[in-house]
Amino acid sequence: MSGKLKAILIISLAFNLAVAAAFAFAWVRNSRFDESQLHHPGALDRIDHRCRRLANRISLRGEKAELLERIMVGEEEEQRYIQDRLHEARDELFEMIWSEDPDEKAVLGKVDEVVLLQGELEKLFINRLLKARSILDPEEEKRFHDHMRKRMDRLFRQKTRPHRLPRRDGGR
Repeated sequence: MSGKLKAILIISLAFNLAVAAAFAFAWVRNSRFDESQLHHPGALDRIDHRCRRLANRISLRGEKAELLERIMVGEEEEQRYIQDRLHEARDELFEMIWSEDPDEKAVLGKVDEVVLLQGELEKLFINRLLKARSILDPEEEKRFHDHMRKRMDRLFRQKTRPHRLPRRDGGR
């Protein structure tokens, strides 16, 4: 296998991992906020607000709404720490890929590191969902599930415009 093909395959793998990361954390990390806003002193207030909106949308009130908010915000600092490590590892991976003579073993080792960090983020996210689910009664749980499903569908199944064929291939 040629060096160029290996580099292309590694870049493709890294891109796919980035897409998977975006999917897993789309709900937790609202795409309307960039990294600088999340580290802003008022960021937790915005996250708290999103949690209150979530509780409201699934008709939670009082103590349950507050408990859901504490669960969803609870591991925010740990999540940011892992995300920072993940961004650093990805930066290192791309530097390695684009070096003059990439060391395939080292590159694949860095890919493994990225995958492990991504897995840690997945576990945090799923842990939050399981904790949140554990405080809900069956009707609230169903509303929560429906809300999460709709949110994910909206984020990742957006309709795209069909691509036009070039004029030479019968397009307009």
